[in-house]
Formats: sequence, C-alpha cells, structure tokens
Amino acid sequence: MTNCQNDENLTKQEQSRIKTVSIEDAKAFLTKSSNSPSAKLASSKISDLEFDKATLEKLNGSDQLLTVIPFSTNNEVRNDRVLITKIDDEIRSVIFSMQPDENSVKDSFSGKMFIYSLEGDFINGYRAKDGVITTQFVKSNATTSSTSKTIDGGELKEVVIGPKPKLTNAVSYDMIWGSGGSSIGYSPVGGASGVTWDATGGGGGSSSPATPPAVNDPCKSINDQTIDPAFKAKMDALKAKTSLKKESGYAQKKDGSFKELQNGSGGTNVNSLEFNIEPDMVGYMHVHIDPYESATLDEDGNPQEEAPIKMFSPDDVKQFLLLLINAKTNGIPVENVFGTMVSSSGDYTLRFTGNIADVKTNQNWNSLNPIYIAAIARDGKELGFLKFLKDNIGINGISLYKIKKDGKSESKSLNANNKLNSTPCQ
Repeated sequence: MTNCQNDENLTKQEQSRIKTVSIEDAKAFLTKSSNSPSAKLASSKISDLEFDKATLEKLNGSDQLLTVIPFSTNNEVRNDRVLITKIDDEIRSVIFSMQPDENSVKDSFSGKMFIYSLEGDFINGYRAKDGVITTQFVKSNATTSSTSKTIDGGELKEVVIGPKPKLTNAVSYDMIWGSGGSSIGYSPVGGASGVTWDATGGGGGSSSPATPPAVNDPCKSINDQTIDPAFKAKMDALKAKTSLKKESGYAQKKDGSFKELQNGSGGTNVNSLEFNIEPDMVGYMHVHIDPYESATLDEDGNPQEEAPIKMFSPDDVKQFLLLLINAKTNGIPVENVFGTMVSSSGDYTLRFTGNIADVKTNQNWNSLNPIYIAAIARDGKELGFLKFLKDNIGINGISLYKIKKDGKSESKSLNANNKLNSTPCQ
C-alpha cells in the first residue's frame, strides 16, 4: 500500500511539472527566437505557421493543455505542427510531423510520426498501422546495417515496440519530451508519466487534413467588440467621463445588454465601483479618471492631488478572474469574458487564453496594492503590469491588449527576457 501511494505521488509530481502556454505567449516565444536558445525556428518557417489556427488541446491525465500550431504548408502527405508546453517553468517546443500512408484514415492512423527540434534535428520517430504504434525509429550506428533506412536525410533504423501497444490517439507525453535517461541519441528534458495526447486530433490521422476546432482568438473578439455599435457607444460614453472626479462603468450580459455600475459605496469612494457579478455577466468596462484635487489637505492647507494609475488595478484583475469563474459555473464560453479599462492616455482590455482550471482568487489582494504601485513606478504601466501579473498573480493566460484610437488592437506580453513585446492583431 505504501509503495502504491508513493508511486501515485510521484506521478502527480511529474504531472505538476507541466504548465499550459497560452497561444499569445507561444507566438511571442516563437517570433522572438533570438531571445531564447530554446526557440530557434527559422524565420522562413515562422512565416509558415498558422497562428490563427492554433489550438489548446487536452492532455489526458493532466489538467493542463498542449499548445498546437499547424503549418500552412501541410498537405495530404505531411502534417507538421509545432507543439509547445512549459516544463519546470521553462517553455519547450518541438515539431511533430505525421506522414500518413495512402490507406490511413482518421482516428486509425497508418504511417510515420517524427519529432524534430525547431532547428529540424531528428529527436524521435515511430511507425504506426491502424492506429497502433508498431516500431520506433532510432539513430543508427556509424556503420550502416542492412536494416537501416535513409529517412528525411538521415540514417535511422527501426526497432520493434514491446508487447504493450501504444496508440496514435494516445501518444505518451514522454514519447515526445523524453523522461529520465535516453537510449536514442538525444538528451530529453523530462516529461510526465501517464500523460497522453491525441495526435490525430489536428488532422494528422487521415489523408485529408481535418477541419480545425474553433480557436480562442482574442484579437477577433476584440475587433468584433470595437465595431459593435452598442459596445462602441458605451466606450465613447466612458471616454467623455475621464475628466470627472469619480469612476464610471458598465457590466455587459451575455445577451449583449449593459448595466450601469454604481460609483463607490454610497458615492463616498470616487475610485471604486460597486460590481456584484450576476450569473449572466460576461464582462465589464470602466474609466480610470484623470488626476484631480482631493478633499484631503496637505500640511500647508492645500488640496492634495490624486493621480489614479491608468492601468488595471489588482481589484480589476480580481473582478476579471471572478467573471471567469462565473463563466465556468454558468456555461458561458471563457473566450467571451473581458475586462476593459478606458483612460485619456489609452484603452486596454483583458482576455483569457489559458486553462480555466488554473483560475483562482485566493490571493491576499489587499497586500498586493503596494507591490503593484511599486511595479508601475519601476517599469511603467504596461511592462510593470505584466511583471506584476507574472510575479504575483501567477495564472497563465491572462492576456493584455491595447485598443488604439483607430479601433485596432495589439497584444502586450513579456518575452523570454522579461521585456515588453507588442504584437499587432491581424
């Protein structure tokens, strides 16, 4: 009994090493390859990636998701996808290639599967028949044997898989990322026992690529909002209130209607809004006002100036997370949830592209205010806010976007060196 418990704990520990990488973070990682030795995808290959068709796919045996990005060059004879995950808090990525035989059908793949580094170096490979993996490709010795074959420009040999069958719709995580030592000529970074991925889910299992599933595309969601007349009218109303001495805002319901948010507690706190989340609410928008003279006097008897920070506050983030939890509870698509901040120096919105199971609100929110203020003072409102999210909220997938005056938006994220990365929405 003790050994079983220890083994179970070990498996859970290994699984906990995996973390979801949001689509926006994956894009930033791949397009800023010079900032990380782990991201070395050639610029010509990056241009072939279809980020608008990227998906976050289920990992069986884990509550985390695998980020999968297809290539536009995929065809009937080859289906390549970039797989991205985070292991021990470091982003890792490979190219997963499926090359079906003529008789291959979806969900019962026959053909070859190869795992390459982003630079194109062979890592691992398998042959499958009727959905069952039968042999493994390994690097051959310097002396070519009669069983060696030249595949993709390299000498490889096939080794028969053991008696326990492995299925192409349940590819072991360790078959891709490695675990422990290695006998196949590369140094794995470690994976997670008992975790599998359906490799046929993205169209690799048939001679005709499958229609990709719907993608959580924040850029499209933001664009749809900014051209919606009702939403735009509320945004314009808030923009006209930045010079007032109290905050204003609206909550939006899933039917598209809006509810005005009341200021403060009985109107006594100019920098807060009463926001009671109702089951059908999907988002909120509010204004951060310009500097103003407060009723508090300094030692010389002069009114003190208040200068609200024109970026989401910790309480704003908390409300956004509560909306996400509300969406999960009430069957509202997570991609519909938003939080928007309007100010005279820029409008910003929050979206979520991570794993909803990671969302929690058990932080000590009151203690975060001085940390947040210091981060903004040190690094500025965009970079400071993103660093604050990463270091103090710790939930992957909270994505920041700036809505520009022309209605277009751009993603704001941290690159591998914790510097600000701005990516225009297409």
